[in-house]
Amino acid sequence: MRKPILALFSLVFCVTSLSWADLPTQLWEARYNSPSNSADVPSALAVDGLGNVYVTGKSIIGSYYDYATIKYDSNGDELWKSLYDGPANESDYSEALTIDDLGNVYVAGVSDGGQTLNDCVTIKYDSNGNELWVASFDGLNSKSDGLEDLVVDSFGNVYVTGYSLSYGVSMDYVTIKYDPNGNELWVSRYNGPDNAQDWPKAIDIDNTGNTYVTGWSGGIGTDYDYATIKYAPDGNELWVARYDKLANRDEATDLIVDDYGNVYVTGYSSANATVGGNRFTTIKYDTNGIQQWLNNSFIGSAGDYDGVSIAVDTLGYVYIAGSSNSAGYEIAKINPYGNTQWTAIYDEPTGYDYATDLVVDDFGNVYVTGYSQGNGTQRDYATVMYDSLGNEQWVTRYDGPPNDNDYAVGLALDNSGNLYVTGWSNGWSNGPTGYDYTTIKYSLYEYCTGPIEGDLNNDCKIDFIDLSTLIGNWLKCNLVNQDDCVP
Repeated sequence: MRKPILALFSLVFCVTSLSWADLPTQLWEARYNSPSNSADVPSALAVDGLGNVYVTGKSIIGSYYDYATIKYDSNGDELWKSLYDGPANESDYSEALTIDDLGNVYVAGVSDGGQTLNDCVTIKYDSNGNELWVASFDGLNSKSDGLEDLVVDSFGNVYVTGYSLSYGVSMDYVTIKYDPNGNELWVSRYNGPDNAQDWPKAIDIDNTGNTYVTGWSGGIGTDYDYATIKYAPDGNELWVARYDKLANRDEATDLIVDDYGNVYVTGYSSANATVGGNRFTTIKYDTNGIQQWLNNSFIGSAGDYDGVSIAVDTLGYVYIAGSSNSAGYEIAKINPYGNTQWTAIYDEPTGYDYATDLVVDDFGNVYVTGYSQGNGTQRDYATVMYDSLGNEQWVTRYDGPPNDNDYAVGLALDNSGNLYVTGWSNGWSNGPTGYDYTTIKYSLYEYCTGPIEGDLNNDCKIDFIDLSTLIGNWLKCNLVNQDDCVP
């Protein structure tokens, strides 16, 4: 009976003396430089269940940008690259990417259509990079249109949102649904009450085929407001939820929908003249568009705060990341009731730090990336890990070959404890190569060659997972069924 107790106390001591603070191990770095040795700028990143990595963005081919989408295998070797040059043979910008369970790849952005000006263009590739279809949307009177975000449902239907110039001089939201073959099923436009600029930024769907879009929209006497919309599966508008604080500018930048149809939106709101600057503003709506709570996270000193990314876990905790002009990366965890659980700041003393993306793992650890002024290295990738209590565990930075500017824009986690970061980095290969796509894979765990005493889940670490496993086994052995005891 004493042996489990001794082991329990021994493991408690080991766990409390260890931490997650070890730096991740860089496994590989993959760079893409177009033949023009000019600007190659990624915008989005995804990883599939096999560890294949997908990156999209824009690449100068000749004199103009084209869509450039790349697939790497789990070792960082390029499997294929696909370029898209629109009918005008001018500039085309891929802004968003997602993948489905069959390995198909979807990208969306804006493409110069010549006489139709900029158009919304969505492309589907198969797992080998073969182009399956291209869907182009030209809005009212062949004016300018472009896409900001996309998502795919379990049936292969594709949902995109973006902006479309109306009959006047102002943009409207435009949201489009395509079937798996690229046929347009419906188009919904949204023009705010002031007939001014309306600019969507993010899209998501729920388990029953409803679509949600958020962004900012001109209000009557309120400057820009958050404007979040729910559409039915047939594209009919179900509700619009607008948010305005103090008749000042409010701009939503990201949203996510949970398994119950609750909608979470983040962005920033301009504060009043006394406080000054912008504040993170995060809102939860129920499935009917009724506001459940509002959180105005104010982290650090006065200044401008810009929330850019949001995540929610299975327990209803919400995580946001953004930046301020006074304190660098700003991260907040909000509990299911809308109260701030903790806040964290990453601020290098050498200069400006700007967060661009965050992800959360199954244990509540938070990973944030962006770019940060280095000490004699210009701006670098800077990726930070926090544990579930908001304690900083590590910071890993990346500085490209010529010690010039490097900007991280996207993050992804796989199921094996690997973290992926992409962005653009000044390159050098027998001379300057301009900005290159630069994608990095990190392992979050140490590799071990043999068993470690106390490592009950064989992840090469002794941590709280092992502690909870041991406690559970001890309780089962001593309080439930002694026949389950292991000598």
